[in-house]
Amino acid sequence: MRNLVSFFRFKLIRFLERISRPEPLYRLFRPIAVVRAAFKRNPVPLQLPAVIGTGWITPGDAKCRQRYYQNCALTFFPERLALPCWRDRCEFAGMDQLRDLQRQNLPAILVVCHFGPFFLLRRWLQAAGIRATTLVAGMTDERSYLNQLKDR
Repeated sequence: MRNLVSFFRFKLIRFLERISRPEPLYRLFRPIAVVRAAFKRNPVPLQLPAVIGTGWITPGDAKCRQRYYQNCALTFFPERLALPCWRDRCEFAGMDQLRDLQRQNLPAILVVCHFGPFFLLRRWLQAAGIRATTLVAGMTDERSYLNQLKDR
């Protein structure tokens, strides 16, 4: 049953993106994101890794979680992010070096310190014409059906 719900949610979001522009789509997903963020428990503070220093980091508040859930919708249609209406919403700096490496068919490892929807970086890089992948722990069959649909 869960896979069936995931399948229809996947198809519905992809359909809505095709018939809508980015702004109305974000407005449509906003109430859903607000409700999901409101019912999510406050995250526990995490200790900083030793290489960074000492201290604690507190994950975002409800507003941050709301933006996170809205951004999650973009993972349902990554191939569409290359369209001008979507690509104009993301700006990159320093892409020349990556494009030079790509033209020379050389690999690159991109290390990013990023706060926010970092899980979208691979999708935005692909939309900008950079071949990119992300390492994910575990086996493919251990990932949820919805994530397998989005990874295609």
